[in-house]
Amino acid sequence: MPPDPMPPEPTPPPVAMVMIPDAMYLDEDNAPAAGSMIIAAGDSYTNNGVMFDCPAGGDACEVEVMADGSVTSTGGEAMATLTDDAMVQVAQAKQDAQDAADRLAEMHRDRIIGKDRALESASNIAQTSGTAGTLEEDDISISRGAGAGASVRVMDIAGYAASSEPILPGDATWSAHRLMRSVSGATQHLFVYTDIGPPTRVQFYNWDGDPLTPRRYEDTTLDAATDPATAATTIPALSLVATGTPVATLFNRGNLDSNFSSPGPAEAGNVVQRFPMATAADQVVSFKGNFNGAPGTYSCDSGTADQACVITITPTGTYTSPDTWTFTPELNSTAWRNDTEFMSFGWWLQEPNSSDGTYTFQYYADGNDYTAPPGTIATGTATYSGRAAGKFVVQEIGDEGVTGGEAGMFTAAATLTASFGAAANSISGSISGFQSDNANVDVSGWSVTLHRKALGAQANLPNAFPAITETDPSRATYDGTTATLGDQTLHGDWAGEYFGDQNTGNVRNAYPLGVGGTFQADNEGASIAGAFGARR
Repeated sequence: MPPDPMPPEPTPPPVAMVMIPDAMYLDEDNAPAAGSMIIAAGDSYTNNGVMFDCPAGGDACEVEVMADGSVTSTGGEAMATLTDDAMVQVAQAKQDAQDAADRLAEMHRDRIIGKDRALESASNIAQTSGTAGTLEEDDISISRGAGAGASVRVMDIAGYAASSEPILPGDATWSAHRLMRSVSGATQHLFVYTDIGPPTRVQFYNWDGDPLTPRRYEDTTLDAATDPATAATTIPALSLVATGTPVATLFNRGNLDSNFSSPGPAEAGNVVQRFPMATAADQVVSFKGNFNGAPGTYSCDSGTADQACVITITPTGTYTSPDTWTFTPELNSTAWRNDTEFMSFGWWLQEPNSSDGTYTFQYYADGNDYTAPPGTIATGTATYSGRAAGKFVVQEIGDEGVTGGEAGMFTAAATLTASFGAAANSISGSISGFQSDNANVDVSGWSVTLHRKALGAQANLPNAFPAITETDPSRATYDGTTATLGDQTLHGDWAGEYFGDQNTGNVRNAYPLGVGGTFQADNEGASIAGAFGARR
């Protein structure tokens, strides 16, 4: 006899999610408390600011409020409504959220307007020191030690330090650096791109290109290329600093000897390092060390017996001493010669802490000065390629003015073509291949045209390029900038100058090694400003 069939499994009661109106706006007093409740069909139950109703004519509703605020109803499908008190609280919460969103939108609008105005009035960083505490090109120190990457510091102004905030990278040639410091009511950002190369090894007498640097031979009047009949067994000392003279130019070459202290943090003030005499009768202290990678002996004369030599180091890296320092290299030693033909460019932004504060934008391009050759430059052209970087603002304009917008940093490729001749010289170029840190803005098709600047005779080549002379973009002689940012067309001006080592310009028919400059353009809806550096 076959066994009786198994009875079918009972059908579980249905489970439905219960939606609470405006749950995200409920405060603790009105949000339902976690727990379970059984509501008979046709009845209701109030849990804090929420009333749960179980429909009549069906199953009872088992309502469960989870710890995460979600609600289920098993059996009958319960409905949730807010109590009158909860609706009042939700209305106020919605208004508070809208007010907060309006305030954020207003702050964003103010910041967009402030950034746009800063780019419209962009100015060049001053080249030489002027006002104390104000950034100048001379304050931007760039060095590169052996086996290391480029290092950027700000001299004579305390507080600048490498920033952990992102910077758009350069490329294999141009390294990118970002420094920041806080000042009263604002933050200052400095962006530097440089193509400085690594140092190379040369004979010590030739490390700085100065014919007076001590040589391998006793007779310092001999030319470096001359091989005298008798080589010396000693070498004259190199004077590092005379009494009272700052030693920054010699001690701060990026290859500081380990015998000397490094600068301390800005808040700690100056670092004072003492070098005591061996005996009470001594006024000279000597010790082994390296100068620019060359082994030898440092000596210091304090001028007084048993008086220690002293070096004072500021947080910005300036070394001073009241004593006389020399370095005597070992015979036939080699030293590092730093790259002195590098270029740099970048931009500086002061960003106020308050949304309605004043933004300030500056840019710069720097390198070795180019000097005009004594002869006529051969007629011809040269192409210069490099990088550009800067800031942009694209505003949203409504019936009542600016309603919002986007801002960001950019990098791009810079290409310029120069025409050389005895009496007629000119240069023009373009900025293209844009990349941005703001994913909300499509910069892929952007471009900036640097219209032709007429430079005139070759004697003008070491000078800065002239400011815009034709301001009508429709004319063929227009010599400003045209920027195309999507559907926006902007106009402005650009500036620049040629760079090259001090000797290049003295060679007949020699073209400049590099060109750097700045550019700016704006209209009522957008602004862009940046700097570039390019090499032949």
